[in-house]
Amino acid sequence: MAQTPLGGEGFSFATPTEFVELPSRGQFYPEGHPLHDCEVVEIKHMTAKEEDILTSEALLKNGLALIRLLESVLINKSIEPESLLIGDKNAILIAVRQTGFGNIYNTSMNCPACNTLNEKDFSLENKEIKESVLRDNVELLESGNFLFHDTEHDLEIEIKLLRGKDETRITQSIERLKKLKKDPGSVTTMLQNIIVNVNGMKEPAAIRQVVNAMPVSLSRRIRNIYEEAMPNINMYADFDCSSCSHVDRLEVPINLNFFWPEL
Repeated sequence: MAQTPLGGEGFSFATPTEFVELPSRGQFYPEGHPLHDCEVVEIKHMTAKEEDILTSEALLKNGLALIRLLESVLINKSIEPESLLIGDKNAILIAVRQTGFGNIYNTSMNCPACNTLNEKDFSLENKEIKESVLRDNVELLESGNFLFHDTEHDLEIEIKLLRGKDETRITQSIERLKKLKKDPGSVTTMLQNIIVNVNGMKEPAAIRQVVNAMPVSLSRRIRNIYEEAMPNINMYADFDCSSCSHVDRLEVPINLNFFWPEL
């Protein structure tokens, strides 16, 4: 763990830095990206400056708080947070949260058996990297995208892994449709954002038309391929319900109090 001196004249704090293991191992960034072939990324620990970012009403209102937080803690300033693969961004955010508020994460979750709301403490140390897995009919391209050869329908479908900017755009699109009282269609929205090319057709209107007419079997296959190919970080924990004593192993929910805990 390295330390970076910070502070004014005559006084300084030594702010620790650490390296975060990237689920992607830098494999899916194109050449020229600062994380191309990088297995780790260096971050500094949270300070009062980052706490200001997390409590800024303007940043929270505009949905920019986490982006500004990442900009602040990443040592390599050439890395744009919105260019991060979602799995890598998740790994960094978990590490940042640990540096600021420790390993214990207190949150509420509903029991899957009786739906009773339970308050639980989870350890952020109980996480594991989910590596990318490619099927035999899926090819990794130099761009970091994947080419799926669908012999059943004689299609070649290029799929991209979502990045922070895609996540932001999808969220904004869904919120806009909800305000218009329209169903955002989570399945079609995802497919329209991960599919970039179908048999040479790249125009968004053409992709949208293909997605809307796509058989359910192909839709599920593409989404499964995406989930398998997307490197990510998983957090699971044992859950026992305080009401019905149901025991399960569940994914730890990441919600608003992840970065805004009650101290």
